[in-house]
Amino acid sequence: MDHTCPCCQKSMSRKRLMYWAFAGNKDAFPTSTLSVCEHCGQKLAINLHPKEKWLKWNGIGPGIILLAILADNDDLVLAGGVVLLATAIMTIWFEITCFRKWSRFRKTA
Repeated sequence: MDHTCPCCQKSMSRKRLMYWAFAGNKDAFPTSTLSVCEHCGQKLAINLHPKEKWLKWNGIGPGIILLAILADNDDLVLAGGVVLLATAIMTIWFEITCFRKWSRFRKTA
């Protein structure tokens, strides 16, 4: 992803940013958060790619494998491995095709 500030075009990729949720957002993990550029002081919002919601499935494969090991079920271990491999391929594919040039931040009003 492109981690440059949309206002001053300076890189923010290695910076520690303070985030806080928009007022009225009651999500446990808010996707609408604000940050401030340390170079120009502009308020920025996270610019989520529409396909980023699919990445939440990355935890399903290891969960299935763990449950299968605890239940001593070889078929579920195989199914969990397939799901794990599919989500890994999906993550790499999204990174190559979609996220490479997507801007991580957008200006707020």
